[in-house]
Amino acid sequence: MSPQSPQDWAEEQAARVAQEVRRLRRDRGRSAQWLADRTAELGYTVTRPVIADLENGRRKYVTTAELVVLARALNTTPIALLYPDPVSDDEIKMLPTADVSVSSGFALQWFSGLVDVPTDFICDDAAEYLANLKPVETARQIWELDGQKAALMKEGLDKSGKEKREILLAIAQVQRQIDKLRGTDGG
Repeated sequence: MSPQSPQDWAEEQAARVAQEVRRLRRDRGRSAQWLADRTAELGYTVTRPVIADLENGRRKYVTTAELVVLARALNTTPIALLYPDPVSDDEIKMLPTADVSVSSGFALQWFSGLVDVPTDFICDDAAEYLANLKPVETARQIWELDGQKAALMKEGLDKSGKEKREILLAIAQVQRQIDKLRGTDGG
């Protein structure tokens, strides 16, 4: 049975997710029952009938809980289910009222908080948009610094003497940057 065509923007979102769920599941030789069982193991069951209804277009929506657990069960990210082919030239409607379509890549970047040049297309108030984006950017910076700190700690395991002290100083410097970003630097 071929999937039913989506009737509106919201249904297009669900159809894209369903198509990617089906592709990933089939590419791995997995059944809808396997996927249902896997979601149950992860703590939020998406039943086989729900998966079948999504994939054939009878189910016109996907909840955020379903999106998250399906992504984890299929070893991908929720955003990769929502925007499955971000490098293609295919265009999608990012918003239901949008007069123009955008690439999946742009929609993915916006959804991820990576579009930091506000335009009328993505916001009504540039200052408010940038202020709302700030915590996302700060979280990314902290994530990157935590990665640097972990790499330095690993590097320092087999060092001694001056090399060990230099690494410890570098770790302390990275931690100060993290504390400053978190607002816990005492200043």
